[in-house]
Amino acid sequence: MRKLRSLEVITEIPAIAARKPSKEEEPPLISKIHILEAVRANPLQLWQIAHTLSTAADSQNVVTCDDLFYNETLREELRKLGYHQDALALEIFGKAHIAWDAPSFSQEERTAMLMDLKELLKVLLAHRMHSIKGLTSGDRVGGFPRDLLLVMHGNIDARTHLIHRYPYLKMTLNERSFSTDDLETEFGMLVMRCGYKPCWAVASGALHAIDELTAMKRDPHLGFSLPTSTAAKYSHQRATAKKDERWHIPDPDAIAKYLAHVTYKAKRHARDKRTIRDFHSTKG
Repeated sequence: MRKLRSLEVITEIPAIAARKPSKEEEPPLISKIHILEAVRANPLQLWQIAHTLSTAADSQNVVTCDDLFYNETLREELRKLGYHQDALALEIFGKAHIAWDAPSFSQEERTAMLMDLKELLKVLLAHRMHSIKGLTSGDRVGGFPRDLLLVMHGNIDARTHLIHRYPYLKMTLNERSFSTDDLETEFGMLVMRCGYKPCWAVASGALHAIDELTAMKRDPHLGFSLPTSTAAKYSHQRATAKKDERWHIPDPDAIAKYLAHVTYKAKRHARDKRTIRDFHSTKG
């Protein structure tokens, strides 16, 4: 991934840096119209982006949203068309997200990417950060939910505080542990076992079994192993250790493969895309 220039690059964009308080709805920081124009300029490589932005797409599909913010080809096309603000915003948000979500970055690299986002948020929220009224008025800022931007800002500050308060976390902190993946996985397993809206007695039994299985997988003194795949030749504990090791070791090749795999999965999803209503109708 290319490195951003100095954070002064943000102030070079008048549409971002010159924002002023206004009762009217602020223009979006990232324009859907501009993105679709970029897709039309390079449909062979960006066709899946059009599917991601369509009204029938599953807006909660993680990989298609990741590809939208990570896709370097999209940003190049936006810059060719003169939409530098959209390209820069996509890059900053995308790199901040990958700092929380992907392995093969040093802590210094993660901090730099998150600080870029914090600077952008400070510009977006500049006139709102000095009063309760400013922080609680208006539900959108630059096209984004106001509360979402405040949460992003707070999460970055919380991570910074943890690192300063507990210096030993510098080589052990795994930022992905702050996500809700474990919670979402548990509810996903509940749906797979019991279907939608199970009664409490059924849900309680299933959740107990899920928790017991998870505890068994994490117990190094279990005495036997529970394979996580047919290809794995090591224990669950060893797999966890290998992932923790990869998290902090910078590896540009691994990052490039990760980004290419995200785009591949996004195209696969777009190719086989069904509407949300159609998806859930087959679940019933």
